[in-house]
Amino acid sequence: MFIKVTKSSKNRYAQVVRAFRENGKIKHEVLLNLGRTDYLSGNSGMQKMALKLMEIAGVKEVIDINRAEEAQIVKWGDIVYQKLWHETRIGDSLNPCKGRETTWFDFKKTCLYLLTRYLLTPEEDNYYFTADIPINQFYRTLDILGQNKDLIEDELFPGLEKLTQPVLCLLVPLSFKNIAVETLKQLDYDPALRQVKIMAMVFTDFTGRILSQEIFSVRRFGKASLVQCIARLRRLYKLPPPIIVTDQAHETELLQAFQYISSAPVDSPPDQVTGIHYGIKTNLRNQRPEDILKSHHLLEQFRDTLQPKRTHPSLQWTERRIKGHFVIGFLAGILENRLVKKMERAGKKASPAKIREALNSLQFARFQTGDQSYLLRISGQEMSPDILRSFKISQPQNIVPEEDFTL
Repeated sequence: MFIKVTKSSKNRYAQVVRAFRENGKIKHEVLLNLGRTDYLSGNSGMQKMALKLMEIAGVKEVIDINRAEEAQIVKWGDIVYQKLWHETRIGDSLNPCKGRETTWFDFKKTCLYLLTRYLLTPEEDNYYFTADIPINQFYRTLDILGQNKDLIEDELFPGLEKLTQPVLCLLVPLSFKNIAVETLKQLDYDPALRQVKIMAMVFTDFTGRILSQEIFSVRRFGKASLVQCIARLRRLYKLPPPIIVTDQAHETELLQAFQYISSAPVDSPPDQVTGIHYGIKTNLRNQRPEDILKSHHLLEQFRDTLQPKRTHPSLQWTERRIKGHFVIGFLAGILENRLVKKMERAGKKASPAKIREALNSLQFARFQTGDQSYLLRISGQEMSPDILRSFKISQPQNIVPEEDFTL
């Protein structure tokens, strides 16, 4: 809850307002109309109540409500992913990217910014601990990531032990618009739809740990490209043959060559696949149905991470930037998986979507009175304190001057 001051004609009115989320949007509900601020300033009963509230909240100085401006809602849940980034040292996997092209800006900080946007609410920018980045810095970051994709994977999983359990390969068709056509070499541009269609391949184990990713042009994708990609990974990591996971109807040759889990009928042509899944079809014989369903759900949750995000209105996708986008999605999936496992070890099981909602519910109402800016903490969801506690992050005071706020 927070105090909102609104103007009407020549008067200002104070209200107690609650912020809540509905259908992915932040809405406000007025809980109490306190009245005109000029009446409140002379009301001894209201002054006593306000002083008592400030005493309970630990505020030592008086806030002049007549000079308070309308509050701005800001989120601070991204601090959790910043803590996890440093705790797991995933940023060290970006060391091969260091060079002259990264000396003029903070490359790792920009990558962390992009990761938190992918993992929380990409369409919103009102986060407290991160700031917008210049478009040229954004361009260069994606370019560098796209150029160094294989080196980054090698740094993440050096000498990966031989896996005895099957590996899952998720096939995800995606499309990118606002394309710089002259930069495309291996990806096919559709002039009618003005977009590039991509087939993304993501390799994970049965715990949800993400091991690698590759992208192909949808038109050129087939058994040969899949076999070539698998051969490279098996040379590097000694991976067992993968199980294909898809909700698309691929040619029979592709699915018959591998074990597969499909939520679309194998014998249905692509134009008859509606996206409404009535069940899962598989040729697996040695896996329990509950393990198959769990693995399928893990990959379905990760699918959202790969979707192209609203990044910048003037962004033009090039081939390198599309590859860089998948590196960001790859790193984001690793962080998300580790946070889910951390919560499970703490005895709190939750899906990535539930964790995202809990982190996005950590909010401040920032308001200005005179020359002083204050932060009014808004209570988060039930799981929010558990997440903060697992990272040893203390809840901030209910009301605190912004200059004194630290975590």
